[in-house]
Amino acid sequence: MKNQFSRRVARKAPNGPDSGLSRSGLRAQKFLLGTLVNKHDNGAIHRALLKFAHLNERGQGKFISQMNDFLLASPKRRRLLTEIWEREQDVSAMSLMASDRPD
Repeated sequence: MKNQFSRRVARKAPNGPDSGLSRSGLRAQKFLLGTLVNKHDNGAIHRALLKFAHLNERGQGKFISQMNDFLLASPKRRRLLTEIWEREQDVSAMSLMASDRPD
């Protein structure tokens, strides 16, 4: 019987099931690679990365935490998180529009 170390050394595919990445890490990798392959999404990805880069350290930490929660979530929980974020976005947009109205 091989020990854990020999299995890691003997792995064949660097990104396969024996790559040492967790299941969520593999999902994140597939998500990122799949998104980057689609040329139509590159603009959206670059905008998101630029927004992330301009966040302060606390904002970046919060973003990473929420991204991890999303990546580890079940499909049902992902839908719920997406709905929550969309509602928060709608509320923010409405409050901005309300603040732009003249009194």
